[in-house]
Amino acid sequence: MGSGEIIGIKGVKDEKNIFCFMNLDERNIEVLDEKMAEVFRMKTHQERLLIAFKMWDFAKKHLSDYLRLKYPDRDEGKIFREVVRRLSHGTI
Repeated sequence: MGSGEIIGIKGVKDEKNIFCFMNLDERNIEVLDEKMAEVFRMKTHQERLLIAFKMWDFAKKHLSDYLRLKYPDRDEGKIFREVVRRLSHGTI
């Protein structure tokens, strides 16, 4: 995708509770919606850590599955090392 390309449309309610659409722009995808930020603020430290762990575990599992499909001839050790390399951004 090119810089600034619209990657989806999300339905939201504005401050007057009127349903509207908001374009999702890949340049701003990391910006957390204020309503979602409030949900996270209400969670305990343990709940937030559990959410982060589940996201990490999800990414690891799906990356492993993808690599197994893409490289069916590779053994589990090679798949594991590639997952570690990619998730650590090459630092390990």
